[in-house]
Amino acid sequence: MITHYDMMTGQVVEDETHDQPMSEVLQPDMIATPRLLSVQEAAASRTPVPSLPADAAMLSVEALIARWS
Repeated sequence: MITHYDMMTGQVVEDETHDQPMSEVLQPDMIATPRLLSVQEAAASRTPVPSLPADAAMLSVEALIARWS
């Protein structure tokens, strides 16, 4: 049994509907089935990581903002 509390007052909330069975049943097409990605799906889901050149570490913040804005 699960006891529900009011978050503001700390009083127990009397809820009689939690013992009732759910009336909605998932349809077979709504149930997710785990599967592996295909090669095309895996390649399409990859987002290229923008790489900064190594000399960017030596630049000042103002130069970086001016260069990439």
